[in-house]
Amino acid sequence: MARIRTIKPELARHEPLFQAERETGLPIRFAWALLPTVCDREGRFKWRPRDLKLDILPYDDCDFSHVLDAWLTRGQVVKYRVGREWYGCILTFQKHQSINNKEPNSTLPGIDESEETEDYTNQAHSDPPPTREERVDDASGTRDERESHATSLEGKGREGKGKHANESRVLILHDSLPKAEWDEWMQKRKSKRWPCDALTLGKQLQILAEHDTETQRGMLNNSIQSTWQGVFPPKHVNGKVPADPPRTREFPS
Repeated sequence: MARIRTIKPELARHEPLFQAERETGLPIRFAWALLPTVCDREGRFKWRPRDLKLDILPYDDCDFSHVLDAWLTRGQVVKYRVGREWYGCILTFQKHQSINNKEPNSTLPGIDESEETEDYTNQAHSDPPPTREERVDDASGTRDERESHATSLEGKGREGKGKHANESRVLILHDSLPKAEWDEWMQKRKSKRWPCDALTLGKQLQILAEHDTETQRGMLNNSIQSTWQGVFPPKHVNGKVPADPPRTREFPS
């Protein structure tokens, strides 16, 4: 069911969308303005190109799966699978939309429940990858195999199978990240029902990536022991990291 949404004037100067439109020849910006109308209050939608085209571009002669790909490969949306159904989500949806309190709660699963994820949120918008070529399927199945870039945080989203690896798969992890401490911290987040979406985890990974492995391990352990939602850089005293964790940013348990 389509819904009334807000369009901000800044959208007219959204350069990444303009560049995508020039490169693909598709009505990227007009479709983007209407995409929120088919999203639920969490910014989620079913990844069904034919159905979406009927609601967004009913009179345009184009393959809507290519429009979705243009957004996906430029980090505007993420795509994830739960069971046999694929879903999409606008990560900045709640930042730009004011939701009516009477609107029903979302009935679509979130990215934290996904079994497989395609995510380009770390791609630099100023240097977007090319939109993929024509394909046979309806963009609802799995994609062609891709090369993995796991050397930095500025890579593609990683695909995987199984809920256990979902959060570690949402965004590329830094090579030196201590896996045991990260997994334990993620279990703590899940037990506390704290956000595990790509945007939240990406910010934490960027903080961790600025430090060496031993410091990362200490930061994660401090957050686990102190029940913090985030990870924080240690305070250095005379060039040494203090044994006690900082107490200035503690979150309630």
